[in-house]
Amino acid sequence: MNGIANVHLLSLLAVVLIFGGCSAQDLSRRGDRTFVNVNCLYCEPKTCNNVTGSCERCLMGFYGDKCEQTCPNTCSTCEKSNGRCSKCIDGWFGENCNFECVHCFSCNKESGACETCQPNYWGPQCQNECEYNCHVCRIDTGDCIHCAQGYFGENCARQCGHCRRGFCDQATGSCQFGCNDGFYGESCEKPCPQNCMVCNQTDGECLMCPAKMWGSQCDYTCPLNCDFCHVSTGECLECVEGFHGAKCEEPCGNCIGRVCVKDTGYVSMVVKMAGSAEHVTKSVFKTVPNATQRTNA
Repeated sequence: MNGIANVHLLSLLAVVLIFGGCSAQDLSRRGDRTFVNVNCLYCEPKTCNNVTGSCERCLMGFYGDKCEQTCPNTCSTCEKSNGRCSKCIDGWFGENCNFECVHCFSCNKESGACETCQPNYWGPQCQNECEYNCHVCRIDTGDCIHCAQGYFGENCARQCGHCRRGFCDQATGSCQFGCNDGFYGESCEKPCPQNCMVCNQTDGECLMCPAKMWGSQCDYTCPLNCDFCHVSTGECLECVEGFHGAKCEEPCGNCIGRVCVKDTGYVSMVVKMAGSAEHVTKSVFKTVPNATQRTNA
């Protein structure tokens, strides 16, 4: 009995191989009988003839009696009987989808007329480039819809000011992320005062001046012996070495190293503590002309 069953099984497998495009699945034994569930590989579900192996309908991308042949690469679907393309993949057109739609996302299968263009192109075949200052333009007229970075206004004809990151509002030109250093105004089109490093982006008032300069436009010089002064008042905040006083007009006298406190003329002595690598402020000396400096107890 086993010999007869094996012959049956081999016969069924032979049938499967003859009907290329089909596969044997779920082989099972029930007593002295063998069963096989045969499904065509590329047929749509429940459209395969289990006797002949032919398919009523093929899965997308296949054609032929048993759906054993593949459609051209540029076809998404083709006719079952002859493989002629009935629908192209995006970007291709023609009877056999063998022509490329240049600069199109998708185009008409017969005429090749573009339905949607890639950014920067317009026209029936998307053969025209948008203007250099335009990122997206109308497919039929070329009129700009979205400006390229750094441009704004009607047809994106105007350049943004000195905007941070290069972006400005496409309608008004106002800078969305503020101005680059050295510029102010709604569109960051105005330069800060000549000597100003950073200015208020609304009115241009200077917020940071170069060393030894002060004023709303950094157009005043700090006092002669002043190393650093207040940007708004000009009050000296730090004297050059060897001077003290409100305007740094008084010499430090006989201070060690000619360094003294700006307001009082006293000097802080920096000493190295035993067993420590750090310097600390220890004592105060007073300026006494032609006299030896002493530490306060």
